[in-house]
Amino acid sequence: MKFAAGGFFAMLVLAPFAAGAAQPAARFAATLQGTIVDELEYVQTTVTEDCRSGRAGHGGRRLEVRSVRPTAIVVRRGKGGPVYRPPRLIGLRVVATTLAGGFSELRSCRFLPPEKLTGRCGRSSGAVRRLNAEFRRGRNAVRFQPLGATEAATACGLDRTIPAGWLDVVAGRIDEKALMSGRARRVLARASTIRRRSIGDGPALDVKQRTTVRWTLTFRRVR
Repeated sequence: MKFAAGGFFAMLVLAPFAAGAAQPAARFAATLQGTIVDELEYVQTTVTEDCRSGRAGHGGRRLEVRSVRPTAIVVRRGKGGPVYRPPRLIGLRVVATTLAGGFSELRSCRFLPPEKLTGRCGRSSGAVRRLNAEFRRGRNAVRFQPLGATEAATACGLDRTIPAGWLDVVAGRIDEKALMSGRARRVLARASTIRRRSIGDGPALDVKQRTTVRWTLTFRRVR
């Protein structure tokens, strides 16, 4: 009887661990939504043998990133953290929009009276692209596929492009404990930042850039 009682007690102790080991992987529908806005203000000076002109303007670019549809994700408990299957978000849609802007220019040429020019640029939609994003461990929860040539912005009347921001400008962390607990109905990872910088090209160009980046990664539990 003593051995039987001991065996019964061991079964009671081990039962919760066995239940935890047999717990099925959590299933989620994952979506991502983000915006990147680059606002530019510039002063550009052009000097030739007979003329000198100074132009000031503004403009920029906006990117909208959104999941075309939710990605079905299975999350399992692995060594050192969660394991995602598939290990990426599939089918992110990126829409680029040129922001409205304007410029004014004062031109002085030899033997001619000073001339003032102004111009306006309207808002316009540009390229649409598809890309993926990979899950990762550590400081940044997601690795976003680079956009290449699309990662550039310009302003109204400016004759060059400026390196622009992208989603990986700011890192976001996933609440892994909530994701693997098996009880959370929704888990969010949010990231946002505002970055300001000056870009100069000697006395010929001075650009002030303000980059705002926000993105939200949402995991919704699937029954």
